[in-house]
Amino acid sequence: MAAVAAMAQDSEVEVPAGYALVFHDEFDKPGRPDSAVWTYEHGYVRNHEAQYYREENAWVEDGCLVIETRKDDAGYPYTSASVRSRGDASAMPPTAWTYGRIEVRAKIPAHVGCWPAIWTLGTHGEWPYCGEVDLMEYYLRNGEETLLANVGWGSGRRYVCRWNSQTRPLSQFLERDASWRETFHLWRMDWDATAIRLYLDGELLNETLLDTTINPRSRQWPHDGLSPFRDRAQYLLLNLALGGDNGGPLTDTPFPCRYLIDYVRVFQKTLTSQQ
Repeated sequence: MAAVAAMAQDSEVEVPAGYALVFHDEFDKPGRPDSAVWTYEHGYVRNHEAQYYREENAWVEDGCLVIETRKDDAGYPYTSASVRSRGDASAMPPTAWTYGRIEVRAKIPAHVGCWPAIWTLGTHGEWPYCGEVDLMEYYLRNGEETLLANVGWGSGRRYVCRWNSQTRPLSQFLERDASWRETFHLWRMDWDATAIRLYLDGELLNETLLDTTINPRSRQWPHDGLSPFRDRAQYLLLNLALGGDNGGPLTDTPFPCRYLIDYVRVFQKTLTSQQ
């Protein structure tokens, strides 16, 4: 724990009672994100999205990780970036985690056509049997700008996910704070052996009991009665997609769009707090 304690002291991170800081990036060093802990997705990856992912669209500037979408860029109609932790639970610091609290403070580009996300995927098994947690998604849903908090797992059909999806219209938050789009917000995941709870600025959006997330036995998941979220690690993804299945039309999307991540912090309960 000595290295973790030193890391917390150096950055003056406030550690919740009963927890230890096991990973954090405050994005204070300008340039590329730390290659020891972050890597990238490349190309056209999923969901019929319009953007081509390339690492050049992500960098650290003014204390934030910047993910920028561009139009007519680098020979592609649209480009963006998807930054992911390296997914090594045994590394120091670890870049995949089993249980704990994940905090991401960010300012999202809440524009129709944009599809920013903060999410995790499991390191064991193919999707969706590996498990997916969406701390945050924003997109146009039924014609309304919407924030989503989702937990997904296997359905028994390959590449078909079973979801506990909770949604809130963006208008609900704008009614409380007209400047919501222009400010940073804190997304949080609390995860233990019984449940996953997802919060926005301290407000609970989604509670999913792990006993309800049992993957059906299949060729892709040769286990009985087991949740992908129990005793298995997840890694983190931060990406800004465009259009595709959910992002909405790009007709009025202002380019370039910037997604700003102030910090990522991961805490786990100390042995004392677990007793």
